[in-house]
Amino acid sequence: MRNYLHFSLVVSAFVFAGCTTDFWSDAVKQNHNDVYDAMFVDSVKGDINSELKLQKAPRGKTWREFWINRCEQVYYSPRMGEKDVKYIVEQRRAAGLPDIPEIDQRQFRSRWKIFTDHVDEQINQELQGSSPPAITDGKIWVKTWPEYWTVMDRMALRNPAVTTNGVNYIIERRKQVGLSPLN
Repeated sequence: MRNYLHFSLVVSAFVFAGCTTDFWSDAVKQNHNDVYDAMFVDSVKGDINSELKLQKAPRGKTWREFWINRCEQVYYSPRMGEKDVKYIVEQRRAAGLPDIPEIDQRQFRSRWKIFTDHVDEQINQELQGSSPPAITDGKIWVKTWPEYWTVMDRMALRNPAVTTNGVNYIIERRKQVGLSPLN
């Protein structure tokens, strides 16, 4: 579970940020990819084992919802993509788990819809008094909701599918539910 949480945060950051900047040397990239791939394989195996043991899916979802969400994140990640979705499908099949038609047919939400659903989910968490999720933009690990939304604004601006529309969406949604402005 801990591996999945870390993996999800990294993938989410890549998806939301668009991560197209090439700032690592080839040697560091190769090592990073090896570690990243190993984390991915371990987390997929761990989640499949949890599903086989009939444990609850993370974050109150069904396993079907969990896998659709995870495959969406993987599919849109610049460092991952189709080959990694295919890996998940193959590993689930090999374990005897049922196919999920939305994944098989790649019927995923748009990046914009994933972003807005995520914002809405986090606003609900903030309204319930929960702590913000552990997230970083490479500079800080957030501790407060204002820090979280600042990082989300930066990520939105770096994501070509979201950009300023995402920042405006956050501002408007917070206003609609009665949360105070961030600036």
